[in-house]
Amino acid sequence: MIRNRTTFLRAIAAAVIFGSAVFGCAIEPGPCPCGGSGPDSGIDGCDAFGYAPSNVGAGAAEGPLADLVFEGSACAASARIDTDDCRVDCAGGARCEIAVQSDGTEVAVIAVARFVIREDIDVEVVGARPLVVLATGEVELRGSITAIDPIYRFVGRAGGFGCEFNTAPTSGDGPGGGGASYGTGGAGGGGHCGAGGLGGAGDGGSLDPGEGGDPYGGARITPLEGGSAGGKRALGVGGAGGGALQISSAVSIAVEGGGAINVSGNGGKGNAGGGGGAGGAVLLEAPAVRVAGVLAANGGGGGAGCLFGDGMPGQPGSAPAHGGACADGAPGGDGAYGGAIDGARGAAFDGGFSGGGGGGGAGWIRINTADGAVDVTGVLSPSLGSGCASFGELEGY
Repeated sequence: MIRNRTTFLRAIAAAVIFGSAVFGCAIEPGPCPCGGSGPDSGIDGCDAFGYAPSNVGAGAAEGPLADLVFEGSACAASARIDTDDCRVDCAGGARCEIAVQSDGTEVAVIAVARFVIREDIDVEVVGARPLVVLATGEVELRGSITAIDPIYRFVGRAGGFGCEFNTAPTSGDGPGGGGASYGTGGAGGGGHCGAGGLGGAGDGGSLDPGEGGDPYGGARITPLEGGSAGGKRALGVGGAGGGALQISSAVSIAVEGGGAINVSGNGGKGNAGGGGGAGGAVLLEAPAVRVAGVLAANGGGGGAGCLFGDGMPGQPGSAPAHGGACADGAPGGDGAYGGAIDGARGAAFDGGFSGGGGGGGAGWIRINTADGAVDVTGVLSPSLGSGCASFGELEGY
């Protein structure tokens, strides 16, 4: 019955396109229902997918497409997707355009036939916009995709919110940004699905730590948005929130045993109790999805209140990102992971410069398939049952 409905709607879509050509109505968001992006992006079946991909529709995947395969020694050193420049480094074949979501925010959309990452290849996603991959063929991940900066912990990637680099107490960016500390307390961790951890109390137990960031977003991950950053004191920085990644395939998605998607938050900076960043968002959509590898949207660890005590970045698995620690100061709180979706509170002032920063909260994971069933033998963190990871059915399939 559903497939008959889809066939019927395809006929309607064809009539709309014909009418658009005759009467001059543009095929874009607005009065015409086919193509484009946003909430009116198309009648289901108006594309090659057989369902309506979340957030952007399937208009970008129309026409001939090439495979995008990351492999070989060249890709091992420079595999990157830049959502600012809409550019793919190392591997050719992708078509990239900028689309607008229902809330008015922009995403970079990569349209391909097959999307493949070979073993031992790590594809870095950089840039301020979230990333959407639309594949009309199979998706196979034997390597990894990461959206977390290994050097500049305050810089968000792929839609993750950052923390300003300045000398003033500052809350983290994003709807769930961790609170600033104006005294010797630690700063708060960023929130997303889970809340950020409260900063540790300051010298003498004073009530001046930064508040943990509030939760926001929803299980369906519409719109696609990243995690919020941790707050900071006058010195140091909070960790950036994790990025946001959507992969929609018309056929199947397989995250194999060595494959991983890591959009976890970054760790807060030590010496000033910076808050950890919240995990980002992973949205996978295909008629069939198998996860034997790792999907991670964990929180980053809070920074310690002493020199060199940086919090760990969110881990690509079900282990926590520990808060920073050192011999002469308060440790930071651990980032969220697994079933523990809220960041841990930083420890109270114990010498050094401040209390510890709060850990970042968990992000969101969503997988949509034809019947809502997913073959999972690998790791989802946050975990199923935590309220931050869920399965659903494809829209209009």
